[in-house]
Amino acid sequence: LLLAISDIENKKILLLKEKKSKKPSLDISGTAEYSDSGRIDSGTKLTQGSVALTLTIPLYQKDQDNSNIRKYHSQILQSEIYLEDFREDIQIQIYNTYKDFKISESNMSTNQIVIQSIETSLNSLNEEYNIGTKTITDLVNEEEKLLNANVNYLNSKKNFITNYFKLKSLDGSLIKLFEHYIPATN
Repeated sequence: LLLAISDIENKKILLLKEKKSKKPSLDISGTAEYSDSGRIDSGTKLTQGSVALTLTIPLYQKDQDNSNIRKYHSQILQSEIYLEDFREDIQIQIYNTYKDFKISESNMSTNQIVIQSIETSLNSLNEEYNIGTKTITDLVNEEEKLLNANVNYLNSKKNFITNYFKLKSLDGSLIKLFEHYIPATN
């Protein structure tokens, strides 16, 4: 975003430079000469001076000058449109990432409830196994469900953390979180 803003500023400077080159300019130059040729008789020193004025007036050059100004205006307009598009893209990314963040937060909560439910079911199945009404296969199947639920929970937690850092990155505050870990530069 900062690069796009900087690009616009650079093009505005080029436009001003082009506009200023179209104004008349007046240059003053001067020279001075002094000569003491080392003659014996006095009064033979030579001193000369000159002053020159140069007035430069830009003339019509087949509309080439104005086309350069139009070109810079067009480039500035294109850069401003690009900047607005870029801002809108970032806004869309923020909305989508926030949506994903909330979904992963909800999935974490749901997966915790599923884990608690499976743990309760596993405890009751374990009691039924001890009584003899359930087999070891039933216990293994329930353990598999618990492991899958834990994997799903950890995946949703990973997505939650990833989306959190994406939001911080898009917000521009990610560097602030890790400032004390970043080495100092000269």
